[in-house]
Amino acid sequence: MVVCQKGRELVYKRLRRLSDEIIVLDRFADLMRPEVQERLRRRNVIWVPNRSFVVYCGWKRIEDEFKVPIFGN
Repeated sequence: MVVCQKGRELVYKRLRRLSDEIIVLDRFADLMRPEVQERLRRRNVIWVPNRSFVVYCGWKRIEDEFKVPIFGN
């Protein structure tokens, strides 16, 4: 599964074999919304973070609010 910000999804749509599903958010920080996290949890996602995740969402919010299992740091 790929999660990206609106306007950045073209490469994932062109290369459909990269993922089974694409979630396009208005802003990457919308990842913190409970309904988005619930969708990820229903799909048994294990989140593999990158630097952008911390920059856009903030480490404090990630520690306190992000309910999706994380692999890596």
